[in-house]
Amino acid sequence: MPRQRTGKPETEPFTIWQWNCQSFGNKKAALQQHIRSSPKKPDIIMLQETVVQDPKLTGYRAHAYTTGRRGVCTFVRKGLTAIEKKTE
Repeated sequence: MPRQRTGKPETEPFTIWQWNCQSFGNKKAALQQHIRSSPKKPDIIMLQETVVQDPKLTGYRAHAYTTGRRGVCTFVRKGLTAIEKKTE
């Protein structure tokens, strides 16, 4: 959790959304509209079955892995630190 200058943890928790979207390409606009209308923007969005090679979402950095037609993607809101670690 990010820390303030005082060294104390911030009191507001992360907001995480998860969705098995079964093809992100044709649902991207709906997700963006849902984000815009949400009172609290998600910090992290995790998608399964993305079925796209290079997912992108305005305001977020994508960390994606695709095998064949399936795939997973974790979007991290810009401004947050995320470190991607490759596993075997």
